[in-house]
Amino acid sequence: MKKVFLTLMFFGLVYQMNAQEVEKKEVAEPTLVKAIEKSSTEIGDESEAKAKVAKAKMVKAEEKKTELVKAEEQRVKEELVKAEKAKAEKLRLAEEKAEKERAEKELKKLEKQQKEALKSQKRAEKNQKKAEKALKQKEKAHKAYEKSINKLNSTQDKYESLKNKGKLSPVDELKWLKKIDKLNSKVKKAEIKLRKA
Repeated sequence: MKKVFLTLMFFGLVYQMNAQEVEKKEVAEPTLVKAIEKSSTEIGDESEAKAKVAKAKMVKAEEKKTELVKAEEQRVKEELVKAEKAKAEKLRLAEEKAEKERAEKELKKLEKQQKEALKSQKRAEKNQKKAEKALKQKEKAHKAYEKSINKLNSTQDKYESLKNKGKLSPVDELKWLKKIDKLNSKVKKAEIKLRKA
């Protein structure tokens, strides 16, 4: 009978302690040990008191285990957060690098376009100078042609006027004809240069 009473007391005490644990969520070992020692003095059975103390120690050990597990879970969560941050940082750096490479490519493309524009401008200037030079040569050839024609015409007019007046001797007439012949060849050469220009 005494054993049944003690067992009931033990279960009541354990139930009360569990209810306090739920309410407070924290049990201090000294309070638990004192409660067990107090009940053991009331009960008077040392072996049961030792069993209760051992059980209280086991409960405390289980609490420590759960605290360790919680601490480990927290550490793992922190490591996961760090890993996510590191991954995000790598991704950001990769995006920055890609953006930088795109900007460099765009810059190179613009520089290439600028070089091409300068080349075309130089080509256009060269072609313009060439055209101006050709125009000058054509004008020069045209002037030379007109000059030679004018000289030929004036020389022929002078020859005709002297011939009509009868002032030319046969030697002078030969000189004038040679002169007119030379002028005709100069006109032909000037005409050829004009066509080429």
